[in-house]
Amino acid sequence: MPFYANESINQLSDAILRVPIARTIANNPIYTALLIVTIIVIIITFVFRDVDSEEGLTALVMRSGFAIFLFLVGSLFLHNKVLYEELNDKTKTAAYDEVFRNDDSEEIVTTYQSSTHRSLPTLESSLDFTKA
Repeated sequence: MPFYANESINQLSDAILRVPIARTIANNPIYTALLIVTIIVIIITFVFRDVDSEEGLTALVMRSGFAIFLFLVGSLFLHNKVLYEELNDKTKTAAYDEVFRNDDSEEIVTTYQSSTHRSLPTLESSLDFTKA
């Protein structure tokens, strides 16, 4: 039995997103940025806990956490905007396809073309420019 990573990741994602708070965090870019910043701040706290510097560990963590938060919020808002526009374009295309590309479209075009070809000779024969 082969192992498919994409199916495993999708199943894990579905299981996590069933939890209401996880879905709320995943839907909102500000909450997502706060979660990522919290994880990064915890990592910074553990990595730099023994560093001797002029500023304290708390100031270092707060300053870097704020900068990371601003960067992440901007990045996530841009990402959401791109996804929204892509979804909006697909929705518009699907709506246009539904209207203009149905099963009867070929029949309508054929009928229109045959009706215009039949009416052109009668139009030409009714016009006589030789008489003044």
